Amino acid sequence: DGPGWIANLRRDARVPREDLEATPPTDEDRRYTDLSMLDFGQYRFAGPDRAHEVVTHTDRAALAMLTGPSSGDILHTNGATVSSSLSNEAEAAGVIFTSVERAAATHGHVLRSRLGTLVGQEDFMGARAMALFDQGTFLYVPAGVELELPLQALSWSSSDGGERHVRNVVVVEPGARVVFCDFYCSAPLARPSLVAPVTELFVGAGARVGWMTWQELSDGARFMAHLKARVEQGAHLDLASVSLGGELSRVRSHVQLAGPGSSSNL
Repeated sequence: DGPGWIANLRRDARVPREDLEATPPTDEDRRYTDLSMLDFGQYRFAGPDRAHEVVTHTDRAALAMLTGPSSGDILHTNGATVSSSLSNEAEAAGVIFTSVERAAATHGHVLRSRLGTLVGQEDFMGARAMALFDQGTFLYVPAGVELELPLQALSWSSSDGGERHVRNVVVVEPGARVVFCDFYCSAPLARPSLVAPVTELFVGAGARVGWMTWQELSDGARFMAHLKARVEQGAHLDLASVSLGGELSRVRSHVQLAGPGSSSNL
């Protein structure tokens, strides 16, 4: 789906490459994680046709995560973006907070120059994530804008589980300040599932960014997250990861300090 340039990225990522499958067991991504648990043949792709299930009474505990004060909330479920909101203050300041799908149609010039540039197709999971991503959040914070309250995203999986690839692209311009809370939760799962978010985070010169990934999936879920950030001159990035559920959980975090005075706490 999506415009032609996204279709081209997906198609290129689907081309079989033997070198992606031949990663040695000593590779960093395999040394400490039993990737045989992923067993891609066991998942199915649950489409967005059951997105309404997120509002059933069994799911309200997860939705409560989005009820605190915030500058904006976005809710994804089963591959569909169900709702999004942005405070009047953030909207007036020019903040863009929407789904990647919508951003491709309305802000393609910003998204196109970033998508896939930090996390590409250099390994098997990267290629699969590019080929199969079905939802995600796009955030753009203009230069000098400071948001006092955090932005929040919740990606929800219903009981059917399945294989879910999320793609987040975050662009914070110079001198801006923002905190983002990224939640992944699910109903009790009837079958094994895989949730694999990829986040590409661009922190402009002198900006201040806080990012938290929170995973509270049910038993039987595999969580394989990859976040890569580029932090420009004089900018600072705080990264936090919380894993409270799932059968397998791995978060890969890479930060490129791209200019003098750039820093990060992981």
